[in-house]
Amino acid sequence: RSKGHVPLNPAELPDGLRKYEDYIQIGIQELDVSEGIVMLPGRKKSNGAKMELLYALCHRKTIFFGTMNVPFNLP
Repeated sequence: RSKGHVPLNPAELPDGLRKYEDYIQIGIQELDVSEGIVMLPGRKKSNGAKMELLYALCHRKTIFFGTMNVPFNLP
């Protein structure tokens, strides 16, 4: 946010969906409408993050490793 981007974070989805796969599906939909993805520390332990990274690679999304590498979004 501080660099002018609108982050979509699948970890901020509400509790109560029926299945884990529902959360994954929403996360992929968020990734579809985004310009890229930021991979955070701990991603190697997250199956969801691994799936998102693979999806981003296959769909040629911009991938940043850590928030420090994200550029400012200039108007």
